[in-house]
This record gives sequence, C-alpha cells and structure tokens, in this order.
Amino acid sequence: MEDTVLKKRIPLPTLTLIIIGGGGLLSLPSTAAACTVCIFSQFEYALPHIHLWCMGMMIWFCAVRAITGHPFSAVFWSFVGFIAGSAFIGPYAFFLLAAIAFCITIKAWFPKKHRKLSKASRIALLVVTTVAFTSILIGLKFSAETRKIRGDVDFILEWKESSIGRAALQRLLSEPDKNEGQLRAILAQIEDENIADKIRQALTKLEQRKESQASPKQAIKRSSGTLENTPSQ
Repeated sequence: MEDTVLKKRIPLPTLTLIIIGGGGLLSLPSTAAACTVCIFSQFEYALPHIHLWCMGMMIWFCAVRAITGHPFSAVFWSFVGFIAGSAFIGPYAFFLLAAIAFCITIKAWFPKKHRKLSKASRIALLVVTTVAFTSILIGLKFSAETRKIRGDVDFILEWKESSIGRAALQRLLSEPDKNEGQLRAILAQIEDENIADKIRQALTKLEQRKESQASPKQAIKRSSGTLENTPSQ
C-alpha cells in the first residue's frame, strides 16, 4: 500500500516568511548578530557543538517530511534552511526546521491524519520521533559536559573572529596576572598577528610590573646584606 499524501500543507510562501523573516526578527535584539559567524559563536558558547545540532535538526526535518509524503519538499526546504542559516540567520533557520518537524509529527498522530498514513509510515515516524528525542537528550548532556570542561583558550582559538570570542579575550587581557597561563597558551597557538600583538603587550606590561615590584625588595635585601657584612667597631 502506497503512502497517502497529507492533504493540508503549509503554504510555501508562508514557510518562506517563517524561515527568513522569523529568524531575522529573532536575531535583531543583538547587534553582534549582524554576521552569521557571530550568531553561530553565541549559540556555540551556550550550546556547544552547534554545527552538529544544526545537522541533526535538518536531518530530522527531512525524515519527517519524507515519511509524511513530501520527499521533494523535504529536500527543497532543507536546502532553503541551509542557505538561510549559513548566509543570513545562523542556527535560527535550523531551529525553525526542527520546530516545523515537531509540528508535522504532532499533526501526523492526530486520528484523521494518522489513518491516512500506511502502517510502514507510522512505524517509520515512530522510530524517527524516538531517535530524535533520544538524540536531543544525549546532545544536551554532551553539550553540558563540554561547557564544563572547555576553557576560554579553546573557545577563543576557534571563534577569535566573533564578538563573543573577542570579549572573552578582552576579559583575559584585563587581568593578565591571573590569566598569564591562558594568555601564553593562546599566544603559542594563535595565527592572528593582531591578537598576538595584544597578548605580547599585555605580557610585557606584566613582566615590567613584576620587575618594578621586585626591585625594591632586592634593594632591601642588598641593604640588609651590606649591614650584616659591615664589621662592628
């Protein structure tokens, strides 16, 4: 028995406005969201491995859309979401695809819609839904563990061009005495000369400050040693 195509569909113009316009509106509150790299870096900071999340959400959308009888629509809108996410609104596009996949899944389980799907499609939809939600739970656990163990050094090296990466670097530079080890680790691996120069300047000032603080102590020690070595009369 062939799968029966669901009659009611989301109009293509409406879906386009949801993906492009909705994601754009969501990105407006942050000035850093003007560039896709900055948007991705913000998500990466809060939800590590964001690229894997985006890939998983797009696969989920494709699978659900294909199972419910729209394989070509699945490919087309996944391509639209990929372009919109990569060039304009970042992960927002993929989250919207996931939201659409979730809505389609819920509607597909309504009695009127459910009976129009073949037994094979119902089983496939159940499997895909189970895998999707299991993956979300595992992904959240994995991302939370990554946030705990990942330091500023790794994040800055990966997202040095983003606003949040620059903010993290500036935070380290503001207190070089506390972050000397991390600054030296970044300096050893960074290829961006502008960032390297900023770190060198901060470390140079730190060394000068250490020397200026050490000089009076050395002078006192030398004075104490001179007095001890002076013979008593």
